[in-house]
Amino acid sequence: MRRFLELAQRAKWPTLAALVVLLGATYLDWYWVWGLFFAYWTITSIVTRQAFIVQTVRRDENPVLFWLICVAWLVLAVLVILYDAFPDVAATWIGD
Repeated sequence: MRRFLELAQRAKWPTLAALVVLLGATYLDWYWVWGLFFAYWTITSIVTRQAFIVQTVRRDENPVLFWLICVAWLVLAVLVILYDAFPDVAATWIGD
């Protein structure tokens, strides 16, 4: 029991909660939630001056790659949110 309590204290509860929210949102077809997370990841990366996809990319070391990642995440955020908010318009964009 003591070991379980120690593990619970070290757990990354916000990360676990985010994972549950993302899985639930995906199950419910609420992809706009993913858009909010992409926006959060963009803001967090800009503030911390580093992004992570496969490796950590620091703005000071690789500014072009860093900004490409941030722009890609921001575009994904906008597209996913708009896709869920306006599915008929989105369908015309992608040719459905």
